[in-house]
Amino acid sequence: MDIAKQTKLHSNNIINNCMISTCELNELRKSNIYCDANILLDDGGSIPIHRIILSNATEFFYKLFMSPLNAEQQRNYHIRHIRTHIMETVIDFAYTLDCDINETNLWELLTTADYFCYSLLIDRCTEFIRSILNLENAIHLLLMTRKWLYKHEIERSIREYILRNFIEIFQSNDVVLNLSVEDLVDILKDDALNTKTEEPIWELCLRWIEFDEKNRPQYVPQLLACIRLGLMNKAYFEQRVLNNKYVRLCPEAEPIIHTAYRFVSDMDQVDWHRIRDNDLSMLVPRLPNDLLFALGGWFNGTACDLFETYDIRADRWLEFYYKDPLGPRAYLSTSVIGYNIYCIGGFSGNVYHNRCSVFNLETKDWTEIAPMHYRRCYVSVCTLNGKVYAMGGHDGHNRLTTTEVYCPETNQWTLLSNMEKRRSDADACELDGKIYIIGGFDGIGCLNCCEVYNPETNEWSNLPEMTSARSGLKCVAYKGKIFAIGGYNGITRMSSCEAYDPNIFYWSPISDMLCPRSNFGIEVIDDAIYVVGGFDGLTTINKVEYYRDENKIWVSAVGLNHNRSAHALAKVTNCSNIEDFVFDSRAVSSLPQQDS
Repeated sequence: MDIAKQTKLHSNNIINNCMISTCELNELRKSNIYCDANILLDDGGSIPIHRIILSNATEFFYKLFMSPLNAEQQRNYHIRHIRTHIMETVIDFAYTLDCDINETNLWELLTTADYFCYSLLIDRCTEFIRSILNLENAIHLLLMTRKWLYKHEIERSIREYILRNFIEIFQSNDVVLNLSVEDLVDILKDDALNTKTEEPIWELCLRWIEFDEKNRPQYVPQLLACIRLGLMNKAYFEQRVLNNKYVRLCPEAEPIIHTAYRFVSDMDQVDWHRIRDNDLSMLVPRLPNDLLFALGGWFNGTACDLFETYDIRADRWLEFYYKDPLGPRAYLSTSVIGYNIYCIGGFSGNVYHNRCSVFNLETKDWTEIAPMHYRRCYVSVCTLNGKVYAMGGHDGHNRLTTTEVYCPETNQWTLLSNMEKRRSDADACELDGKIYIIGGFDGIGCLNCCEVYNPETNEWSNLPEMTSARSGLKCVAYKGKIFAIGGYNGITRMSSCEAYDPNIFYWSPISDMLCPRSNFGIEVIDDAIYVVGGFDGLTTINKVEYYRDENKIWVSAVGLNHNRSAHALAKVTNCSNIEDFVFDSRAVSSLPQQDS
């Protein structure tokens, strides 16, 4: 081992075995006790330090103090172009791993941390930037971070936020209009740009051009090349793109517009084998911000382990073959924490499960976790504060009132207070820090009663009853209300829906679904309620539809690849490897299918 490594190791051992705390060491430093050097600054400041502490913090100081150019007895080290109070903050952090970062000192502190190659302090600044990111400052923060060498993680975090919220950023302020064409193009061409349609992107481009109408019309071809023009609505394309004055006055835009118009006019007549690679970009859907996963369920008269994902931008379901080690299950429920999908309970066709498993999207591995205290088929599951709550269900003999909570950190289930009512085939969701469980079956009849759980008091309370009894229903929190969808009332499968407003303690009807269904999947994605599959009273179905509050009607979407019911639906947001669960990088082979 060379002398430098030996010295570094020795300094680590001294600090790790020190009998006093880092805060106490910092107090000694401030009192100039046992200090063996001073940091001198251009503004006249002088800060006493212990060289071994700073050497352990960053390679910059380690090499500075170990340099043969500096005699061992030398005590004064001049650091240029850094102000005393910023240097004091850096040194405080070196001793205590804590410092005051605010919007006033952030940029100067980050520049200094970058100069010292101080990765821990850069990480702390990155955390602070993430905490203050909002629609108004995101673009400014992105441009500021480009000054630093160690900018990659910071820039990535800000860029992800901008791509996820770009439409809102554009609509809420004019900062986007000051972007250079290079920066604007870089954002607009990204597959991860979160937009439901391409029309708002073109509207932004028009605003950006009009902001400097003298100089910016020349960039029309570059902007058009960033937009998925072939996915636009035909009427919109004709009115707002084809006949736009900037487009008509730009000869270089003509071939782009001509090709795009063929696509939007009649996609069925497109010869996919003769499309040029540079034309494909206007047909490739963006990557979705959220992914839906449909897992397990009842298929062809038996429990299954089907695994499908829904790509909302391409409007397609894709089947994968990641097999749960617990085998086929129906009447299970799921919970999502980060990139982990927890599959809870269920029925194999023979076994009522208390066993649970988790699928990690990043590793694509299944892992069995601790079993519940009770076997639970038809279980209701909810996520709250990073924990998984399991409520009610059927153990093979009885409908249950019991509830329990799983902590991923300890891999343990803990029993909670029992519900007021036995119920299986209910559903649960979280709203404003409380868990609502709705409807179900008590072993005698379908239920219209509901309860709410307060985790702070570990107590259940009754809520006003729904207007209809519903077993095999699904519920979801949406727009500040609890929506109860479909189900079975003891006579028929239902298409009716109702919503509970916790502010007025009242249930009110909403529009009926297009298809009656029970034991289906439900999630909110793209600001809409999606219902997936289920049983319509005659057969399992693959039908999918969605409801948006602004138009208050249900609309059909593309169906599952397989008819199934009693499956679990899970939504994962901002998956780091989302490309692995959508169409093969938007391959050409998938594009002809985009006719819905």
